[in-house]
Amino acid sequence: MPDVVIALSGGIGAGKAVLGEALAAAIDADRASFGAEVRRHAEAVGADPADVGVLQGIGQSLVLTDRVGFVRRVLAQRTRRGVPLVVEGLRHAEILLELRAQLPGASFRLVHVETPRAVRGVRVADRTGAVPRIVARYEADIVEEQSSRILSGDLPVQLQVARVMMLIGPDIGRASRPESA
Repeated sequence: MPDVVIALSGGIGAGKAVLGEALAAAIDADRASFGAEVRRHAEAVGADPADVGVLQGIGQSLVLTDRVGFVRRVLAQRTRRGVPLVVEGLRHAEILLELRAQLPGASFRLVHVETPRAVRGVRVADRTGAVPRIVARYEADIVEEQSSRILSGDLPVQLQVARVMMLIGPDIGRASRPESA
């Protein structure tokens, strides 16, 4: 079980996955992704894993009908124990509670990636090919309003990593890195 869990939340297109990958590399942490699990589930049921609207519906359904299993499958993505865990794609308060229940004793840091709506819209449109009207519909989803602002996601990833590391503390990840002589 990890001693430290850094959970990244944020709206669609905020940059959670990019930040999660860079942060995990910076602190030699393991990673798990709610988005990856939702896309895996979409493929398993024959849905389009690139359709944001479909993914939002599947994610909400998993939260309502299989919260325990959903979190368990995300945590099963871990490949290493004893190092910090970066969990990206946290989008529901109920899932944060379940994550804490399944990792008793872990120290949680919740980081909300707040990226300007216009930047997120461009990212989503580029990734999905959706027109602005459809992107606006994705943005109107109730999930987009669940978390509080902590971090500005319109900064370069290296600066975001530095800001998150200031928030989570200098010792996180140090135990898994060898000391230099």
